[in-house]
Amino acid sequence: MQEFYTLKRYEDAFEKAGILKASLCPDNAPDDSTVRLVTFDSREAAEETLFFCKGAHFKADFLADAVIAGAHCYVSETVYDLPAEKDGREIPPVRALIVSDIRKAMAIAGCLFYNDAWKRLHVVGLTGTKGKSTTAYFIKSILDTHLAKTMRPESAILSSIDNYDGVIREESHLTTPEAIVLQRRFFNAAEHGISHMTMEVSSQALKYDRTYGVLFGIGVFLNMGKDHISAVEHPSVEDYVNAKMKLFAQTRYAVINMDQTHWKRALEEAEKSETVERIYTFTIEESQTDAADAAETGGAALGAKAKATAEAAAKKAVLASLTKPHAMITGYDIHAGKKDITFRVRGGGMDEEFVICLPGVFNVQNALAAVTVSMILDIPVSAVREGLLKARVAGRMEVFTDKAEKKIVLVDYAHNAMSYNALFDAVERDYKGLPVYVVFGCPGGKAYDRREELGLIAGRRADFTILTEEDPGEEDVVKISEEIAVYVEKEGGQYEIIPDREEAIRHSIFDTEEEAVILVLAKGRETRQKRGLEYVPVTSDVELVERFLKDYDEQH
Repeated sequence: MQEFYTLKRYEDAFEKAGILKASLCPDNAPDDSTVRLVTFDSREAAEETLFFCKGAHFKADFLADAVIAGAHCYVSETVYDLPAEKDGREIPPVRALIVSDIRKAMAIAGCLFYNDAWKRLHVVGLTGTKGKSTTAYFIKSILDTHLAKTMRPESAILSSIDNYDGVIREESHLTTPEAIVLQRRFFNAAEHGISHMTMEVSSQALKYDRTYGVLFGIGVFLNMGKDHISAVEHPSVEDYVNAKMKLFAQTRYAVINMDQTHWKRALEEAEKSETVERIYTFTIEESQTDAADAAETGGAALGAKAKATAEAAAKKAVLASLTKPHAMITGYDIHAGKKDITFRVRGGGMDEEFVICLPGVFNVQNALAAVTVSMILDIPVSAVREGLLKARVAGRMEVFTDKAEKKIVLVDYAHNAMSYNALFDAVERDYKGLPVYVVFGCPGGKAYDRREELGLIAGRRADFTILTEEDPGEEDVVKISEEIAVYVEKEGGQYEIIPDREEAIRHSIFDTEEEAVILVLAKGRETRQKRGLEYVPVTSDVELVERFLKDYDEQH
């Protein structure tokens, strides 16, 4: 049963954390009453709400609405002088707790309000530039297989694809929820008898303290690319790396992928952490790392062009210059088919064969991370094997074809340079000789470097590029597409701009060569586009592809 606390308890918690600047109590404001709700959404506010004023688009009107609805105190970095009324409704006096860090305050309040519910769960946190979603669903499949055998509820998940916490099952639009929402998810899961939660932990979540106060039972560091470098996210690569490394300051068991260039920094951070009790490492046997190297650097081992070859060589040189300790878990004897990959794992007292039904040799690294987590959680090998075999990731490398199997459409969530290169590598291997068309865009207001990186990759590796909408937010779709097009052209690539994503996908199926591979990227099974400040309902890429292929068959 949830325990509620008074405003004084929250004030004391902020003061203890060193972020309380002032406690304001106007005449006739409520006394030290109980907090029955914490929120930053004025639409949720009710009696005895502690309301948080946060966000670049926050307006005093939101606070006024919350106070009218019953909020008796607000937390903010700014003092607001509210009018006596709004739209004919009285705005009563309200207390205020002024803090120096609103995001940390939200995390502290979330933990307090939801009684540190995360302590009642086995929480696995995953961070990395690519592979988080796939690894999360590998782990969830293994956990659910094991839990089902003991008649326990399925595990919870918080991912960039969807969320489940025992109460809600919904499509996700934020990789890691804001702190208060995150704590609510923990509470829901614990209250409904769920024992395990797997969650993606974004660099933004770590940088802005969404997970502050949480100790992950297991923290997994997958890899590090150059995505999310921009004035509104990470101003430099070092800032991005520093954010990722914060995971080790709040992790009990650290898991590190040794097949990426930042393994040494990750080990150093884990070793000096005051919370890490043990470090686990995994790797792919050196004789078989070419495919994984190619996936991360541009496909050198699978016949990519000269630039990709140079990138792969540079990465190998960096790794070779560092003396790596022997990894605890090793993947080897990897055999890739068109629909599955077989590999063996040795270490931790095991030497076993596993199969994943997801194309792309790079996914063996994700599977190794899941196997390592399972070993820490003491899950039987039989459940690990069955869970990996059954694992599916909605919208991740889903393959659709026409009846003649000449139009091959791959729908995938790939949205950064690392995942693009990995996907093109898999296509070059599995569909050698076929022309490749790619449909994609870039989001507005963030990750500006993607426009150059993805444009260059598409221009270099695709036969034709169709640029379209992908969560433009407050930016113009055509403007974003034109920026990407500059780099497609720079690599000698052909392109067309079709702002309407539905029309772009239809065009890619109906107006391309009779035999072709078509990559529809970034949105997968998502059913929303961010336009302006709102998420607008749309038909998912998967649904559109299925519909247009059916229409194509009927017309041919």
